[in-house]
Amino acid sequence: MFQFKRRLHNNKPFEGQIKKFRITYDDKKIISYFENLSNELFYEIFDYLEGCDLFQAFSNLNSRFQVLLISSCLRLKIDLRLNKEAFLKYYSTCVVASNKDRIISLSLGNYHQYNSVTYDDKKIISSFENLSNELFYEIFDYLDGYEIYKAFSNLNSRFQVLLISSCLRLKIDLRSLSEPLQQNSAIGIINTNKHQIISLNMTNFDHYDSSLTLFNIDSSFSRLESLVLDDMKSNQLIPLLVSLISLPRLFSLTIYYDDDLKDISNIYQLVFNLPMLNYYKLSFFSFESFIPLSIATSNQFSSIKYLVIDHCCTLDELINTISYTPQLCRLICQQLNESDDNIVKDSLKIIFSLTRISIARCYVVFDELETFLTNVSPQLEVLRIQTFKDVNYLDADRWERIISHYLLHLNIFEFKYEELIDEELESTVYHERLNEFNSLFWIKRQWLFKIYIDTNYWDDNVIIYAISSHRKTPDNSHKDKENDENFINEIAKYNDRKITNCLENLSNELFYEIFDYLDSCDLFKAFSNLNIRFEALLTSLFLLLKIDLRFHPEVIQRYRSTCIVVPNKHRIISLSLTNFYLYNSTFTRFNIDSSFSRLESLVLDNMKSNELIPLLINLISLPRLFSLTIYYDDDLKDLSNIYQIIFNLPMLNYYKLSFFSLESFIPISRATNDQFSSIKYLVIDHCCTLDELINIISYTPQLCRLTCEEVNESTKNIVKDTLNTIFSLTHIFIAKCYAQFDELETFLTNVSPQLEVLCINTFKDVNYLDANRWEQIISQYLLYLNTFEFQYEEFIDEDFKASVYHELINRFNSSFWIKRKWFFTISIKTDSWDDNIIVYSIVPYRQTRDNFEKEKKNNHQFIDEIYKNVIQHNDISNKHVSIILNVTDLSHTDSDELFIDMISPILAMIPITCLNITLNEIFIGTLIDLMKCLSNLDSLFISSLSMIQPRCLSIEETKIFRLLSNTNKITKVNLEKMNDLEEVQFLVDLCPRMKYFEIDCTNGICPEKVLRFILMKNTKYIRNLCVLCLKISPMNMNIIDKLKNIIDIEQLCQTYTIEQIDSRIYFRLNL
Repeated sequence: MFQFKRRLHNNKPFEGQIKKFRITYDDKKIISYFENLSNELFYEIFDYLEGCDLFQAFSNLNSRFQVLLISSCLRLKIDLRLNKEAFLKYYSTCVVASNKDRIISLSLGNYHQYNSVTYDDKKIISSFENLSNELFYEIFDYLDGYEIYKAFSNLNSRFQVLLISSCLRLKIDLRSLSEPLQQNSAIGIINTNKHQIISLNMTNFDHYDSSLTLFNIDSSFSRLESLVLDDMKSNQLIPLLVSLISLPRLFSLTIYYDDDLKDISNIYQLVFNLPMLNYYKLSFFSFESFIPLSIATSNQFSSIKYLVIDHCCTLDELINTISYTPQLCRLICQQLNESDDNIVKDSLKIIFSLTRISIARCYVVFDELETFLTNVSPQLEVLRIQTFKDVNYLDADRWERIISHYLLHLNIFEFKYEELIDEELESTVYHERLNEFNSLFWIKRQWLFKIYIDTNYWDDNVIIYAISSHRKTPDNSHKDKENDENFINEIAKYNDRKITNCLENLSNELFYEIFDYLDSCDLFKAFSNLNIRFEALLTSLFLLLKIDLRFHPEVIQRYRSTCIVVPNKHRIISLSLTNFYLYNSTFTRFNIDSSFSRLESLVLDNMKSNELIPLLINLISLPRLFSLTIYYDDDLKDLSNIYQIIFNLPMLNYYKLSFFSLESFIPISRATNDQFSSIKYLVIDHCCTLDELINIISYTPQLCRLTCEEVNESTKNIVKDTLNTIFSLTHIFIAKCYAQFDELETFLTNVSPQLEVLCINTFKDVNYLDANRWEQIISQYLLYLNTFEFQYEEFIDEDFKASVYHELINRFNSSFWIKRKWFFTISIKTDSWDDNIIVYSIVPYRQTRDNFEKEKKNNHQFIDEIYKNVIQHNDISNKHVSIILNVTDLSHTDSDELFIDMISPILAMIPITCLNITLNEIFIGTLIDLMKCLSNLDSLFISSLSMIQPRCLSIEETKIFRLLSNTNKITKVNLEKMNDLEEVQFLVDLCPRMKYFEIDCTNGICPEKVLRFILMKNTKYIRNLCVLCLKISPMNMNIIDKLKNIIDIEQLCQTYTIEQIDSRIYFRLNL
């Protein structure tokens, strides 16, 4: 059908096209599908079509369409302007002449005029073929597998290749189809594509196992991940479950059972043998429970993590069932009845992974449930339960004791107790003490107690006592099952019910959202003339276009500018161009003028002056141009003119000018009273002097944010009285500032009194290290400043000398800075010429990386702890304030010792308490040389140690190492990447007073070995160790029990606690 929704672009006879279409398409299936649609719907569809296309598509298709096409109810809109001569003659004779009384719109043109149109029809015809396979696979992912084959099979050779490709994953739901369709699908689709099916939903399995279909689920379904079996009988289900053991990727299994309960135990046993199963749901209806399942033995374990028991069972049956699932994370029960046998506490198995339990109806007595909860699920985080019959459930003190002693991790508790209101209702001691549910214990957790009256399933009045989380709606008594179903949908691999059966059922809004991600040229290339619906979407005024023509060859740029940009000027909101002369040629007749009435954003790349200036003059006529970005590549002499024209654009909010130059020359004069621009966001991505910057922003009185790549020293003296105050300016970013501090101070204190954010990277003028001067500027002039990011870079060589500002640098740690959570750090790194530099920084709390270069990744948690200590001691003298020295890089020379000697006077002046080394490797000799300058160290972070020395330690270094070991005050140590236990031994010898030791064991080092090694050293070498933290790899996420057994069996430690948080295991040693 899609072929006839396109315009014809060749001279083949119309009848020949019809014949070809009828041969390649299965009319019988489509006729039977369309016959169910109303005539009104077809008339509405026809209203979107051009009359000739309408007759071309539907004439002689079948008798019904023939009747529709000749009906007087059909009104025709005919456009003959862009058709070739053969079609003009045919349409005039066969369509227009015979339907004059029904034509409501007619468009004509001189054939010879339109026969020379430069539109490249062949490209549009082939555009559908240019869509990527990935896009089709993404579309197919929304569709049911049966519908995919129904819609696309034999459509054309490309779709045939896509449908048989191993990249296509099929999700098939046969439950709602009639029996003939199911059998046909099983034969025609499933049997030939078993290896592509990842999700399969079936019902009445006997249809598929008959001699007609020869349908069996076995190992040939090698990719099957999700299976739903509906309305199953025992004689079908048991043999099937046996065959499922051969499936290597079956992660999810849902069974709706409808037969005798005597086989339930066998069903569970077979399911527990499925090797890869993560999610299992068994659903059936019964008033009684009978699951004679025994407790699992030591080798009868299932991989199930999510278990939904959607039927009634007793508590002892539940305990026996989950004894097979030691990895269980979430448990949902529909109905839980009182146990048949007494529950033996010692027989209960703890499931440490079980974090969520939901019980829709619980008829178990409170004593039994308490035994179950306190012994099976110590890591429980979520408990949802609705109880009946036993009034002991209203004992608030008992619930408080259970939660505070046994369920320490519980953060969501949703509880209901339902009580029938009749003549026999009596008040108990627990009713009298209901107010205890409003004690501090419950309020602190925001678990709120409510009472309300409702009706039950038998229309009896009941009173419901409920604990619900804060902001939870008052009555959710009938939504528990719905909540559980939502939870199931989240964890199940596939939710087949959400699969859309037809591409046409997707909403226009969804397509507009998809289109918003695409460049509009690609959009037209992919969807133009694909079918009538997409044509309507593409021509709709609701679709606003974003076009980027920068990265294409010239021929494509010309074609797109002619065929896409020019006809759609009024809908383009974003346009990106390069080498503008391509578009302004006589061939394309492309001009940016007032016809681009909705253009809001324009990017011009690789621009020359002779192209740019005329274009900028044209831009003044654009009523909605809010954003302009220019990448300039020409002589700097025209920069002043460019800025002047830009400042005349009436609606511009954002402007960026970018070019590369080692010098600055912008002879722009200061603005007069009537030369004001609307720009609020200005990006000067080039170098300029401070006086040039002042002149530029004199044109922008509404400026909010200013970003500069490089600001150099002024060429003229700055006159304070000539500076214009910009009260709206709140953010300033300067990546490289070479201006003198005196000049910058004058600028900041007079231009931006409302400044909130200042980020600046400075050089050359050591006065920038004057902490008192910064404090005076901020406290007297920048009263609203809340974010201050400052860096001063200093080159270190033989000529380096410490100044008075280096001696007073510790003043950056006064209460003024700490109160604002602005912390002083020092970093040692290399610049772009591989020279060693030292960087002095002010960084906000929790920002540990260099904002200007962001080269290395630090251990944020470790450093944040240091900053947290600073905040907690902000009223204490400076000797308690943590100062961090970051070593991110060192030049590759043998003169590390000489470099450290050069900076040692500075390091000695500052009480550095944390050494943070993020080098890929640091030699221990260099580490020793650094540490001997840092007598106040408390914390040591090392990314990686190298035990292979470029040279042997000297006798002097060995003595220093022993002295450091005896005198250093380091209590916190973090080794981010451990390669060998030798490195651990070195740190134990170097830092014998450590209290916290964190080691990364993800580099192939066995955590058990590290644990033994550390704990054996504990009593002799590191007696103060309180916390040992091991970071583990994903493959060791379940190792905590093994480590605990090692400690207990080998008696490595007498008193300890162990806890796992994400990928870290913490051992707290109680000495």
